[in-house]
Amino acid sequence: MTENDKVIFTIIALGHLGDTILVEPLCKNIKQQFPKSKIIFITNKLFEEIALGFESVDMVCGYDKRKKHKGILGFLKFTKEFPYKNKIDYAIITHPHERSIFTAKAIRAKNIISLPIKNSPLNLLINKKRNYNRNEIKNTFKGDFNSKYLSELCYYENLPVSYIRKDINYEEIRKKYNLPLHYTVLSPTSKEIIKDWDYNNIKEFIINNKYNTVLIGTEKANKIAKILQKEGTKFIDLTNKTTITDLGAIIKMSDTCISVDTGTFHLSYAQNVKTIGLFFNKRMEREWVPKSTDITILEGKKYINNKQIVCEKNIKAQDVLKELEKLDYGKDKCLFNMR
Repeated sequence: MTENDKVIFTIIALGHLGDTILVEPLCKNIKQQFPKSKIIFITNKLFEEIALGFESVDMVCGYDKRKKHKGILGFLKFTKEFPYKNKIDYAIITHPHERSIFTAKAIRAKNIISLPIKNSPLNLLINKKRNYNRNEIKNTFKGDFNSKYLSELCYYENLPVSYIRKDINYEEIRKKYNLPLHYTVLSPTSKEIIKDWDYNNIKEFIINNKYNTVLIGTEKANKIAKILQKEGTKFIDLTNKTTITDLGAIIKMSDTCISVDTGTFHLSYAQNVKTIGLFFNKRMEREWVPKSTDITILEGKKYINNKQIVCEKNIKAQDVLKELEKLDYGKDKCLFNMR
């Protein structure tokens, strides 16, 4: 296979928000090595809009496992309607589980590249097993780890994660949510409670932040927002109010994004926004924080003991505020660059 071959790849990435964003360097690597290739990106319907920000991707197919493609009949409907069935040269599965392998086989990909699934008979369907070891998974930034899937075929590079949307009118989104020119985005919650920032420090940060704070997140963040509002804390509440596309734009227009270890953290630095990450597990930094960036990381320490979360070291609001000041808030902000 040469760079002039018109190879068709499908990337099957059925993970969560952060998992999806960190597949972008793999797509970029494919286009660099095979400029005439076509990349079809299969992702969760919820995060379909994220893949629209991957410049290397030619087509995005959303897998709607909650509605349209729910269950066996939904799966069959997806594979029947898949536009490149029988034409895929390589299916690369970046978030391996049974559904992904079945999908690759059902669309009749000629080659399937994936990590094996522990004790699964479906591993027999993977004809190009990804070589790896446990230490590699735990100690390699996920974006670099995903790019290495291409090592089964050719040379690859550790490329930075990027998310670029040229189809967005940022000023319309600013007006839609009544956003000021300068503000800080705060994303304090995640899927896992052990990663979340505690309420008292969230409140102290918002009260003492001399700039506007925009609070984002889903159900957990929305509950926090309601309590803060009852207590008279002033902030801009966008919890449970945005689409993925709007969320990306809101972060892009911000001066700084402060986020716990969750998808918004990656969505921020991928758009070259000044980012402060709040991590409560140092080991997770090796897997989820890119090395060659100017991201600021503040570390706490939590662990589970007898099913109870123990916070040995918290991340103080004042420490976050100090880092915020160091980033030259609002300096050189140019709306023209976002148009």
